[in-house]
Amino acid sequence: MNDAIELAPVLKLRMGAPVTSSDGELGKLTAVLIDSATHTLTGIQARFGGLGGLMGADVTVPAKQIREAGTDMVRLSEELPALRAMKADVAGVSISHATTVAANGKSFGRVGHLTFTHETGALRHVIVSRGLGEDIVLPATTLTAVSEHQLVCAMPQRGLTPYRPDEELEADIRERLEAIPQLFVDVPGIEVRAIDGNVWMRGNVSSEITERRVKTVLSEVRGIDQLIFEIVPDTQLAAYISTALASDPRTAGQPIGVYPRLGEVALRGRVRTEAAQQAASDVAARVPGVRSVANGLLVDSRAYGVPELAGVTNDEDIVPGGR
Repeated sequence: MNDAIELAPVLKLRMGAPVTSSDGELGKLTAVLIDSATHTLTGIQARFGGLGGLMGADVTVPAKQIREAGTDMVRLSEELPALRAMKADVAGVSISHATTVAANGKSFGRVGHLTFTHETGALRHVIVSRGLGEDIVLPATTLTAVSEHQLVCAMPQRGLTPYRPDEELEADIRERLEAIPQLFVDVPGIEVRAIDGNVWMRGNVSSEITERRVKTVLSEVRGIDQLIFEIVPDTQLAAYISTALASDPRTAGQPIGVYPRLGEVALRGRVRTEAAQQAASDVAARVPGVRSVANGLLVDSRAYGVPELAGVTNDEDIVPGGR
């Protein structure tokens, strides 16, 4: 299995979740079929009822017929009669709520739901239902053996992580950030995404001090298994853009002022040609962490330096003491 974590659309297949076909008939998800060697999704089993005398009939559905799946609903793309004819095409180990999960010889509970990458069908996480206890999340990379009766995992190096629904975990993080006055202005620049305990933090904050505050908040949140932190402080972003401008032959040596605000970058000052003016936007936009570029550069063939306080008027201001 690949250890890389990606933020991509997923299928969450919860045992017992409602299943609907395109003709609107409802059933319940009873099992998930996976390839025992690759741990990829091959199909699902559902129990449908109420159509043409098929009350209580089990239906096996190929993975390619799953249009979308969350913990609250599985939606299929074909009508039920057509799905029934596909049964012979599906193979794989049948994983159900009766399948237990064990690590180091100890049983942790039963399979609650399985999460797969939508495009590839690769298994990402196993959510273990522990009855009255707190559910836990296990990365698919820890799986060592797969059978209908039991999934065997190696104990994660980070220990066991309690499972929290994605929406609950995201809301908790946002509420904690918004509760800190020093972070109030920066929160709009931060994107929070969670998938089974993997949390992506992306966006921009005003400074390295704010960045450290955000990390402190995250260290106190329960249910984060792995954090992918891609937040860029504006102070760093200004340095990255300035370096990129100085390195590009089209803009090198041009007097360009860089003024980011939560990733929205304003370029101020004067450049010597229209080509340099356009190139500055192109160079800045390619820097990771830039949300947008507002090009306020003026073309002046005599430009030779960055005006004092150019961010205020885009022209030279009288500095304290005059000159």
